[in-house]
Amino acid sequence: MMQAAEFRRRFFNLILLTWTIPPVFGLLFIVFIRILSPEQLIGILLTPLEPVYVLGWLAFALWYFPRYMRPIANWLADPDSVEVSKVLELMRRFPLHYWGIFLIYLLLAPASVITSAEIFTDYVAQPVDWFRIHLVALIVSIIVGLPIFFLILDLFGRALRDIEFMRAHVTVKVKVFLIGALVPLLIDTMIVQYYWTRTGFFTFETFIVWLFLELLAIGGSLIFVRSFGQSLAPLQGMINSHNVTGDDGSLRLAPMSTDELGVLATGYDKLLEELRIRNEILALNNRLLRSVEEANDLTGLIDAVVN
Repeated sequence: MMQAAEFRRRFFNLILLTWTIPPVFGLLFIVFIRILSPEQLIGILLTPLEPVYVLGWLAFALWYFPRYMRPIANWLADPDSVEVSKVLELMRRFPLHYWGIFLIYLLLAPASVITSAEIFTDYVAQPVDWFRIHLVALIVSIIVGLPIFFLILDLFGRALRDIEFMRAHVTVKVKVFLIGALVPLLIDTMIVQYYWTRTGFFTFETFIVWLFLELLAIGGSLIFVRSFGQSLAPLQGMINSHNVTGDDGSLRLAPMSTDELGVLATGYDKLLEELRIRNEILALNNRLLRSVEEANDLTGLIDAVVN
């Protein structure tokens, strides 16, 4: 089992990265796509509004999330001090807290940047600048939030491996959908921002093409999720049936795909068949022993064995 101190340290570091990388990457990217000049960026950083916004959210995150996860750390230190059900409930609610607070932080960040630039520099924001900076916030949410979120899920998996999970926390199908839908969105948005900066060309037609590509990515992700769900269906059916060794031994684990999960299902089916045969042999041995004990003479013993 992972030690409580190690869990606290790793979790704290991941939350720290979640709230320190976005302002650095976001502000540098804004300068790169020429929404702000380097001089304007320095002017923003030397004024109180933007640093207070970033440091205030950082302080809140470093206070809130370790406090939220304290019961899990206490359980790691002393499993009898906290109920397992409470630990699982905190873990299940974590994605809502993480993404809710993180996205609010990013949604308000463009207003903080533009307001600081207009008040303390010579910058005058146009409506299109608001749109572009919000696209930067979208890029940051994917390029920073998604990998760190997966790292936190992996941390939960290592720390809570001694707990028996009856249902998935974040399913593999959800992970496949997030990666399949959000990574193309990230790539397309960065390409649009780059060529918009270099060519100055962005029309309503460009927006429609960009939106169409994102819808295609989401549609493709749904197809991948459906295919993956079909591959997982035999294994999930085996778990949900609660009858791995049925009385008639009729349970079969038929693969529904030709990938690794299909091969895994075939292997488990062979194991189940071997288990059924072993159970039949054990039951026969038990019947034979009872018959031997009940036999009164050699003839009765032979008859019992033959039967």
